[in-house]
Amino acid sequence: MLYRLAAIVLIFISPSLYGQSFDSLVNTVLPVDTLITVREQKLDSLLTGGEQQLDSIEAYAASQYASLKSSYDSVSLTVNLEVGKINHALDSLHKLNAPTNKLTQKLDSIEHWKN
Repeated sequence: MLYRLAAIVLIFISPSLYGQSFDSLVNTVLPVDTLITVREQKLDSLLTGGEQQLDSIEAYAASQYASLKSSYDSVSLTVNLEVGKINHALDSLHKLNAPTNKLTQKLDSIEHWKN
């Protein structure tokens, strides 16, 4: 901003002081403006690159979370199915007045593992 203000002041003062034409002054001021534009573009590209990196990290974390959740859900479903089978077998053994010690221990072991 300061460079632009200085360039504007030079444009209006220099022709009268040095007798130069306006076009020659514009040609000398334009490279300064070009440098400012290049710096702004580099800054924009750095910010954009940072945003892209953050988006990439976010996408990777979401993917890893989904994979982990899927694995957990799969294990949880398998355990719940096994607990259901054991409970069904226990109910059947209770009706027959049969011993249930092994299945009760297995069920306790699974419940302990889940917690």
